[in-house]
Amino acid sequence: ECLENNHEIDSNTPPAAGKPDDRAEKTPANSFIVLLKDFASDTSFGGISKITLSDGKIRRFLWLLISVTCYALTIMYCMSLVNNYLDKPIKTTVDISYEKNINFPSVTVCNLNQFRKSKLQEVKSIQDILQRFSNENRNTSDGSILEVSLKRLRKMLMKDLAHDDDDDDDLGDVDVDEDVLLEQFVAILASNYNKTHLKQVGHQFDDTILSCSWKGANCRTGYFAKFWVKHWNWKYGNCFTFNPGGNETGHKLRIIHTSGTGPHHGLSLDINIQQSSEYVDELTAEAGALITIHKAEQMPFPYDEGTTESITRVDPHNNGSCHLLEELPKGNIYRKFMGGSCTKYSVK
Repeated sequence: ECLENNHEIDSNTPPAAGKPDDRAEKTPANSFIVLLKDFASDTSFGGISKITLSDGKIRRFLWLLISVTCYALTIMYCMSLVNNYLDKPIKTTVDISYEKNINFPSVTVCNLNQFRKSKLQEVKSIQDILQRFSNENRNTSDGSILEVSLKRLRKMLMKDLAHDDDDDDDLGDVDVDEDVLLEQFVAILASNYNKTHLKQVGHQFDDTILSCSWKGANCRTGYFAKFWVKHWNWKYGNCFTFNPGGNETGHKLRIIHTSGTGPHHGLSLDINIQQSSEYVDELTAEAGALITIHKAEQMPFPYDEGTTESITRVDPHNNGSCHLLEELPKGNIYRKFMGGSCTKYSVK
């Protein structure tokens, strides 16, 4: 009896530490399936709670099918977006609009020659520097103030070539392009004159634009002459802009419109560059005009955006008598033309 009392186990005593309670692990409330069902019925993750709480196998199957489909599409689109981002594609959007009338762009005409040779005496300092840079005087030195200024400018350009001001000693064998030096010096000297004076030295509108036709109407004189504006460019001298959207005093001009393509619906010009009489050889390495097409009411940048047009000598008799007519060989690809190509792509 005493032995039995000493070994009697109280059913209310908790199990010893470290010993699992086999009866607690086997209860349905603690099984993994029950815990999973509780999570599925309470989760806010779309579709899963519907699968768990729906009555009947058909409803559960339908909800399962819908959920799996949605998740699969979501994963597919996410992968597609990630791949698209990693590919770094470039997209260009082109909008085509059909208009009966559109704004005609501004057309800026500049002569590649900046100053007229016959007017150089009116800008004496520039004339002196041009004489200094003439072919016979390039290698001479007279010790004048002009020579000292040239040396300073050359030194400044050489410093600009260095990555660091401490590298001056390494630039002793560097030759500065004389044409670049002349261009920079002329720009500095020209800044000492007011623009009104410089415009008188540059090429003039009446001498440059020999004929102007806008939709068949004369735009050199008369009503359309007011749509021409003259302005000074640091590189090319006087430039003339047609349809600028405003005059030289800042007052607005109406922007003209066009309703078709081709020379009969646009602007046609005959330009005289005055190469034989007014070109300054020291400043200009090529002969021609610079054409810039830009939006109206926008400042033109001929040096950056202009297109060079070479000269074409006009036949004074207008009958082809000044040109040698040679028939192209049969194998020449330009022997045949598409219809209208001569009219559309000829440049006056």
